[in-house]
Amino acid sequence: KQIEEIALGLEASKVPFLWVIRSNSVLGMDEEFHKGFVSRTGGRGLFVSWALQLEILQHESTGAFVTHCS
Repeated sequence: KQIEEIALGLEASKVPFLWVIRSNSVLGMDEEFHKGFVSRTGGRGLFVSWALQLEILQHESTGAFVTHCS
């Protein structure tokens, strides 16, 4: 449910985003919700299962960074 809430926030923000999320993290997400989210955020979002954190943080276009902190 928390992942769906984050997704709704990203969708409402209307800003481009990179979401690094492991595939096993979306297992609890409702399939229809996931498909709709991907469709509604179209070319604004990039979904990957892994990324070099340091490169993301150093990139000039990074405006925010959210982590699970563990």
